[in-house]
Amino acid sequence: MLKVVVDANIWISALLNSNKALEVVRLLDHDQYQLICAEALISELAEVAGPA
Repeated sequence: MLKVVVDANIWISALLNSNKALEVVRLLDHDQYQLICAEALISELAEVAGPA
Protein backbone atom coordinates (compact mmCIF):
# COMPACT_ATOMS: atom_id res chain seq x y z
CA MET A 1 0.00 0.00 0.00
CA LEU A 2 1.34 3.39 -0.98
CA LYS A 3 1.51 5.95 1.86
CA VAL A 4 0.54 9.48 0.82
CA VAL A 5 0.80 12.89 2.50
CA VAL A 6 -1.35 15.61 0.96
CA ASP A 7 -0.27 19.22 1.46
CA ALA A 8 -2.67 21.70 3.05
CA ASN A 9 -2.79 23.65 -0.22
CA ILE A 10 -4.36 20.66 -1.98
CA TRP A 11 -7.05 20.28 0.72
CA ILE A 12 -7.89 23.99 0.60
CA SER A 13 -7.99 23.97 -3.21
CA ALA A 14 -10.29 20.93 -3.11
CA LEU A 15 -12.60 22.79 -0.71
CA LEU A 16 -12.67 25.63 -3.25
CA ASN A 17 -13.60 23.11 -5.99
CA SER A 18 -10.34 23.15 -7.93
CA ASN A 19 -10.66 20.30 -10.44
CA LYS A 20 -7.02 19.20 -10.14
CA ALA A 21 -7.11 19.18 -6.34
CA LEU A 22 -10.42 17.31 -6.29
CA GLU A 23 -8.89 14.70 -8.59
CA VAL A 24 -6.04 14.14 -6.12
CA VAL A 25 -8.45 13.80 -3.19
CA ARG A 26 -10.66 11.38 -5.16
CA LEU A 27 -7.64 9.16 -5.86
CA LEU A 28 -7.27 8.66 -2.10
CA ASP A 29 -10.60 6.85 -2.07
CA HIS A 30 -8.93 3.76 -3.53
CA ASP A 31 -7.70 0.94 -1.28
CA GLN A 32 -4.19 1.19 -2.71
CA TYR A 33 -3.40 4.40 -0.79
CA GLN A 34 -2.97 5.09 2.91
CA LEU A 35 -3.36 8.75 3.86
CA ILE A 36 -0.79 9.99 6.37
CA CYS A 37 -1.74 13.17 8.21
CA ALA A 38 0.31 15.07 10.78
CA GLU A 39 -1.27 17.06 13.60
CA ALA A 40 0.47 20.17 12.25
CA LEU A 41 -1.38 19.75 8.95
CA ILE A 42 -4.73 19.48 10.72
CA SER A 43 -3.92 22.61 12.74
CA GLU A 44 -3.00 24.51 9.57
CA LEU A 45 -6.22 23.47 7.86
CA ALA A 46 -8.29 24.47 10.90
CA GLU A 47 -6.57 27.87 10.96
CA VAL A 48 -7.09 28.54 7.25
CA ALA A 49 -10.58 27.07 6.88
CA GLY A 50 -11.89 27.96 10.34
CA PRO A 51 -14.95 30.08 11.07
CA ALA A 52 -15.11 33.35 9.19
